[in-house]
Amino acid sequence: MTEPLTLKAGQIRFAEACLPPLESGGYRVRMTQVLAESVDASKPSFTRELEFEVQAPQFSLAPADIHSVFPPIGQSGQFASALPHVVLTRRTLPWERTIEEKRTTPPRPWMCVLLLDEGELREAASSTGSSDVGRVRSLPILAEDSESLLFAKKRDVALGCIVPDEDTLVPDLRQATDERVKKALGDRYGKQRCLALDLPAQLFKQLVPLWEDLPFLAHVREVDTGGKEVLAINDKGWFSVVVGNRLPKPDRGQRAFLVSLEGHKARLEETFAPGPEQRVRLAVLGSWSFTCEGDRDFKGQLKALSTAPLALPFQPVAAAADAARIVREAYVRGYTACNHGLRHGEQTVSWYRGPLIPLEHEKPAKVQAPVRCADELLRYDPTTGMFDASYACAWQLGRLLSLQNHSFASALDRMRRLLRAEAEQKLRAAELGKRYPALGGELEQGWLRLLQGQGAAKPTGDLTLSDALSAVLIEAEGRPRADEVSSWLGRLVLLYGVPFHYLIAEPKMLPERALRFFYLDPNWIQSLVQGACSIGSNGRGDNAVDKAMNEWLQPSQPEGASTRGEAGHKAASVRDRLREQYEAIPRPQESARLDWPLTGFLLRSPVVAGWRGLEISAYRGKEELTPLRLEQLSSDVMLGIFNGALDTLVIREPQEALHFGLSSPTTFARALRDLRTGAGMRDQHVPPGRILRTPESRVLRVAKLASDLETELVKIGQQLAKPKLTSAEFAVQMIEAASELTFTRDAVSA
Repeated sequence: MTEPLTLKAGQIRFAEACLPPLESGGYRVRMTQVLAESVDASKPSFTRELEFEVQAPQFSLAPADIHSVFPPIGQSGQFASALPHVVLTRRTLPWERTIEEKRTTPPRPWMCVLLLDEGELREAASSTGSSDVGRVRSLPILAEDSESLLFAKKRDVALGCIVPDEDTLVPDLRQATDERVKKALGDRYGKQRCLALDLPAQLFKQLVPLWEDLPFLAHVREVDTGGKEVLAINDKGWFSVVVGNRLPKPDRGQRAFLVSLEGHKARLEETFAPGPEQRVRLAVLGSWSFTCEGDRDFKGQLKALSTAPLALPFQPVAAAADAARIVREAYVRGYTACNHGLRHGEQTVSWYRGPLIPLEHEKPAKVQAPVRCADELLRYDPTTGMFDASYACAWQLGRLLSLQNHSFASALDRMRRLLRAEAEQKLRAAELGKRYPALGGELEQGWLRLLQGQGAAKPTGDLTLSDALSAVLIEAEGRPRADEVSSWLGRLVLLYGVPFHYLIAEPKMLPERALRFFYLDPNWIQSLVQGACSIGSNGRGDNAVDKAMNEWLQPSQPEGASTRGEAGHKAASVRDRLREQYEAIPRPQESARLDWPLTGFLLRSPVVAGWRGLEISAYRGKEELTPLRLEQLSSDVMLGIFNGALDTLVIREPQEALHFGLSSPTTFARALRDLRTGAGMRDQHVPPGRILRTPESRVLRVAKLASDLETELVKIGQQLAKPKLTSAEFAVQMIEAASELTFTRDAVSA
């Protein structure tokens, strides 16, 4: 499981488990050194012991440990034939603890997913007469004088005091019988609290996975993260998955709980016979709700999207024909009207368009000369009497963002001073070369050549300030100061840090359940970068410096330009740098460049929040475009920018979140899959059998189903990795195929 990432988009690899090098617990290392060659015949030895502890989550998980859940939180859809699951960001997490004295084979996870419908939770509370039953509540982990996770207490009305509650079965970690265990727990957790859930013991027995089921309810997946948002999960595409054992009931509100099974081993056996008044107390690691109704699954959500270019829809109003035409044409080009306060106090209405536009804008023929203030970029239309403030806003925004970032502002100032100093040095050297041709412009090197008898250097000729600055900038490539400036501007080119209302000035441009395509306006980006580089310019001798830096940094270089556009060069590698930093994915060796026009999409849909880690690919014909930025901007909005002009966009269900399911709620009525390739094998099915404990409970007999699958796979000649079917091979058979939809600018196909 340490192999490099070799999977392609849409592929998935399963593993039975990923065991940690050491299980949680205390360890003692004893080291002995014997001096075999000592002059002392007794061969003295020296011994030393070291005690240490390996800690792992026990009663709670950090929010970052849970990558996603299925069915999605708070959503409704066709989930009646799908088993709920939790995707964890750390591949070893389900096996970092054990629920037995010594780890057995196959390995069993220490957590599981329990599913209850809202009616069962209400009935649990009413049947026991306690509002605490069936409700998640916060309790101390360890407290002997009050209710806690590990010590059940109740108030005795007759005695008027707190007494032990014998009917509540708490996790048995030997805290009541072993003082050392109790002290260790107290030292580690002190007054910490956790979430706990009390369930009637008989209901718990009906729902909890049996001991023989557990090995098949957790496994590991490896997926390709190339088409995903960079999620800062430094595990190279590996995830662990914990799957539930119960199908949701149709047309019901459901509640799923990720709970710890540590201390409940005896209650997972068939022989466990709880009393009618007993309750089981569980540590809750996570919980979520969903509703099993309607048709809004992943594909249903995507099919409900409206697709169009990113523009404000025009709604006809009673107005003059010319006015309506002007407004309609402006909307088609991506403009919206905004209130505009002029510098001398007057108020007007001006057009504004952000960097995301519905039509392709040609790359400028030359780099725009630097301006001194935003007003120089205001454009006035005499036919309408209105200003276009788009580029002025971009320039001013770039200036404000650079002023806000102290490290960038300091690096820019240092680079400007260094550039001016080195350019002046080259001019002085050129002047020396002109006055003293024998020195060739370099005083020290010239004298050395003459003293060594190498002869005079050739005259250097005239050197202008512009030439000197260009030479210095070429030499500056790769220097730390230049790299800091260009790297920050590279992120700015991809609109990192740009407020959303600058991207979309009118919310109606991106309604709910919408997919909008756009081009990136190169002139807007030029103005943004110019504004960012305008700070610190004193106007005295800096004009030439500003012009040279502007041409060197601008991302949209004209054809045949002598400079490569450092900001654009860095923008093309921003995503690769992020993946290297946060996901340990090595960067490509070749140098990337921007391929204008840049295009992208804005997606507003419940799938953004519900299916974290969407896999997105863009194509120009059959060529797959490189994603420059894929990022979730809010709970339901995602932005994507690609290096080139996209024709089609493919949105796939995350491979790590693919769920287990049954074609029928009572049988495994689906063709078997090849264990090596995952390809379906026609006419190869598992014979119908009783795979539910009871039809009413909808709880699977997981071990029985795995045994039936193993029998049929062996019959048709499939080679198992081990003598018995593993959780990875079980997952290959149970997993549902990934859903995906392909979008074009004017059509959608499944």
